[in-house]
Amino acid sequence: MRALVSFVAALIVLSGAPAARGAEQSADPPLLDQLVKRWATITDYTATIVAHEVDGSQTDDRTMRFWFRKPDRAKLVMTGGGSKGSILLWTGGTKARVHAASFPFLPLVLDINSGAIVSLRGNNMLRPDLTPTVDCFVAHKDAVREGAGPDVDGHPTQTLTLEVPAGIGCDGDPPRDRDVTKDVLTITRDTGVIVLRERYAGPTLVERWQLKDVRINAGLTDDDFK
Repeated sequence: MRALVSFVAALIVLSGAPAARGAEQSADPPLLDQLVKRWATITDYTATIVAHEVDGSQTDDRTMRFWFRKPDRAKLVMTGGGSKGSILLWTGGTKARVHAASFPFLPLVLDINSGAIVSLRGNNMLRPDLTPTVDCFVAHKDAVREGAGPDVDGHPTQTLTLEVPAGIGCDGDPPRDRDVTKDVLTITRDTGVIVLRERYAGPTLVERWQLKDVRINAGLTDDDFK
């Protein structure tokens, strides 16, 4: 079950690798402020996450369906890659209920940071909750710059790039992400939603998270997390 969860995430991302980014500009708080306000309006969402992670010579590619409702409901179903068919459920706290594909009728209760259910780079199933990510960008506001982004599925975008050469160190980052020096969020101009997250260790891309079929404020109920 190692590397069961790839994230992600988080991230509300559309499919397809983006084209080259436009020239970046100096930081301008309005875009970050807009992101903060937009995220605050999101009470729940669902998305298909396409995740790519790199750790040294190892790589991992996963696809999964994610449901999330603030403040304490999450569900992750692995749909492609390793552990396909496995399901993780979270209802608050530090534990996740795991239905492994190999033992679907014998659920396990594991710590969400258990090595059995985190991704190659140590991301747990809650990484698609972007609250810590947005908070981290705000905490490092002076190191954030704004730029023009590519069209993604016909949507014009903008980018927010947080870059700290000594390492970013966001709350919630797993230990393996301590080498991350740049975090790039691509945001649609029309919806104000994050459509891509890319993280770099120096010049090396170590994480890319994309989501498809995104539904925001869909009115998810407890029945959606069973």
